[in-house]
Amino acid sequence: MGCLALSLCPVLAPTSSAARGSQNGATFTLQLPDGRLAIVNCESKFAEHMAGRVGDRRSCRTPLVDSIEADFNGDNAKLIWPVSLCGKKMQSETYKILGILDKPKSN
Repeated sequence: MGCLALSLCPVLAPTSSAARGSQNGATFTLQLPDGRLAIVNCESKFAEHMAGRVGDRRSCRTPLVDSIEADFNGDNAKLIWPVSLCGKKMQSETYKILGILDKPKSN
């Protein structure tokens, strides 16, 4: 199930029980088209290379843009964002969904 034009906001502090605890890597809150919030996290990835050491890890790729696409599959969210001037070259990373929050109530 894909979602278009998500808003991406870095999580500065845990906002719910789903986000409490110690999180490593990159954690973001995604605003879904229906207004709900998905909290996602990506830990460093195993990156063993033929000539590299066993246990080598790489950092998670993180979007530097505010508007992204995401493909949700089970408890994963694949974030996809443009990385070129023309917008044709894309970068992606798979994040684990930590929780889904209800749409924030407006005052």
